[in-house]
Amino acid sequence: MRAAVEFIPLKAGRAWAFHVREAPEFPFTWHAHDYYELTVITAGRGRRFVGDHVAPYEPGDVALFGPRLPHTYAATAADGPHEACVAQFPAAWVERLTEGPEFGAVRAMLAQSARGVTGTAPVLAAARRLAELDGARQTVALLDLLTELAEDPSLAPLASTASSRSISTASADALSAVIGHLDTHYAEPLSRNDIAAAVGMSPSSVSRLMRRQMGTTLTEYLTEVRVGAASRALTGTDRPIADIAHACGFANLANFNRRFRRSRHLTPREYRRAFG
Repeated sequence: MRAAVEFIPLKAGRAWAFHVREAPEFPFTWHAHDYYELTVITAGRGRRFVGDHVAPYEPGDVALFGPRLPHTYAATAADGPHEACVAQFPAAWVERLTEGPEFGAVRAMLAQSARGVTGTAPVLAAARRLAELDGARQTVALLDLLTELAEDPSLAPLASTASSRSISTASADALSAVIGHLDTHYAEPLSRNDIAAAVGMSPSSVSRLMRRQMGTTLTEYLTEVRVGAASRALTGTDRPIADIAHACGFANLANFNRRFRRSRHLTPREYRRAFG
């Protein structure tokens, strides 16, 4: 998958970088860099993109990305405010720190992270604590968090294959334009020709871009965006299901029910009852 290359500067006296990302929204910015990255979502909901994998996220979501693995997070202002704790560290540095036999699980996880990994370990409090520390204590806390994730029995890869293909800023910009248009206009009737015209591409080029870069079709991706918006409305409001279907871009209730069940394995009514 193609992505723009991000350069990560390190502050004086620091071997690795840490920051808390806070924003009203997280725009889709397809990128990769030479560092490992550990991201823990502390506020907001949206979608996580890793290689050819796309999934919704919420507070407590944790993911580790290996060097040069394309990734991004995308979220709208309606589901914010948004916040994430982000640690980025060089391969040589973390491999030296974890070369002892006690860190076998961490080294295995680092190898797996070429595809991106996620788990369900309760790391939210630990991530927030990272923001309160500095220097050696912060580094020890990072190692503790990595160990917690490495020992999580639910640890699982994300992308289908390790992504180490060539980087293209032009492809990243085109993909960002398409995703941005879909995220903004998903509630409207959208055809492939409409989308192509809006981003200045041919219809066949848009389809090819989505298939090659995201591993999915334009229709499948748009449907998932609409289902995601409907899921949030079902759990966060008392609006009638038919109104939600229409507001999220579905032409009729039968089509909405069919596509929602295929994606969530529950009917909209069952989903609201379970998670609302």
